[in-house]
Amino acid sequence: MHNTVRVMGRLRAWSGNPVVLLLALLSGAFTGYFLPGQSAHYALMGQMYLAVVNMAALPFLVVATFFGLRQAASLPRPGWRLARLLGLSLGLMVVCGLVGLGAALLAQTGKNLSAGELQHLGQLVQKAADGASNVEVSLFAAETPTVDAASYAAGGLVMSNYFKALAQGHLLSILLGTLIFGAGVVMQAGEASRVLMGSFEAIYRSLEALISAANLFIPLLVFGMAALFAISVDGRSLLAMASFLWTFAAATLLLCSVALAIVWKRSGMPLGLVFSALKTPALISLSSTSPMAAIPDTIHAMSSRLGFSRGITEFIVPVASIFVRCGAALYFSILLVFVAHMYGHPLGVAEGLLICGGAMLGAFASAGHAGAASLLYIGVTLRILQLPLEAVVPLFLAIELLCAGPRNLLSFLLVSVLVALVSEGLPSEKRDFAETAHIESAQPIIFTFSTSEIAIVLLCVALVMLFITCAGVGYGMR
Repeated sequence: MHNTVRVMGRLRAWSGNPVVLLLALLSGAFTGYFLPGQSAHYALMGQMYLAVVNMAALPFLVVATFFGLRQAASLPRPGWRLARLLGLSLGLMVVCGLVGLGAALLAQTGKNLSAGELQHLGQLVQKAADGASNVEVSLFAAETPTVDAASYAAGGLVMSNYFKALAQGHLLSILLGTLIFGAGVVMQAGEASRVLMGSFEAIYRSLEALISAANLFIPLLVFGMAALFAISVDGRSLLAMASFLWTFAAATLLLCSVALAIVWKRSGMPLGLVFSALKTPALISLSSTSPMAAIPDTIHAMSSRLGFSRGITEFIVPVASIFVRCGAALYFSILLVFVAHMYGHPLGVAEGLLICGGAMLGAFASAGHAGAASLLYIGVTLRILQLPLEAVVPLFLAIELLCAGPRNLLSFLLVSVLVALVSEGLPSEKRDFAETAHIESAQPIIFTFSTSEIAIVLLCVALVMLFITCAGVGYGMR
């Protein structure tokens, strides 16, 4: 048992080592550039990782929300903390939208593109349009988008059937239903819900361990993503989108630095220890395309390592990772300014407020979606600005792999800020864990069966299988 824990600790330290991730990134880019014919194998690495993470992430999200809601309700002044959480969440989203808007306007993102860059972007749009339909798109002739983005945004939150939302993976509907049901459970007497919460905690810890085990393969994911990026993106596209990329990178770096400073000040710990505590979840957020992959490590870092209330942390981190999408708000805000400048659309105060609000709503409504699907949620704002949505999708899909990691990183750090601010007034819960200790190992439950009990179980299984076979034969003879 101890040897297994030691080996897992070493593997975790290896998978979260920045040098290992850098080597995986460089070797993946090198392999993809010189062996482009193996793209299916490179994509398989990421698909396998995401399959395991998503398999555990959705039930983990539901159970963690139940468990965290119960934990947060038992803390002092829960109503005040919930109100503060809602206000701060909205405030952080507004700040990210305004920072993105200001940075893009200051840098004139997308406004001073050369004729060659405009021509290349137009060719990308035309190529995508030819693959879908025989429609011409001009960079300076705005079209009305055909996608009804309003229906996407409305359908992402409101759903009449909670089990249908679970089956289809609509994160917003799932979390909303979970919060409503969880509030009902919290209002029950302690003894009435004690058994249920005990079961939830056992499931919660198991899924937490499963996601952490899947994160051991982050270097393979980085290798595959780097190889795919080297295959799919050409230098001209990167140069044409350089103004957007530099603006997004600078704004992300600024907000991440401010967020890190807030967590450092609120924790009262040396800056080096704060860096050490947040290193693993930060690297997972930057490397993984799933916003839920870093949830277990974030909970561990903010509570056990930095001392913030575990009850608050276990409630805020899963919920805010889906609802408070600050990285997406910043990204969409800069994106809208880039497209408006590219098409020569004038931007005044009213247009700026529209862009900020549209970026926030698009970030919120696109939870659980990636790539082209997430871009559909800014269609309403583009329609009001009389800009074509069809032109946006191919341009930004070309740089999606570059932007997904920084978006997740910014969202992770601002979720950590939420935890630090809402935990005000609660005692520190810091525990002295070794760097390799990540998840507390519970004592294994050992089941012992006698020979007669095993024989009875096997007999019951055989009888059930015989019954199913007879039922199938009888149904087939009808």
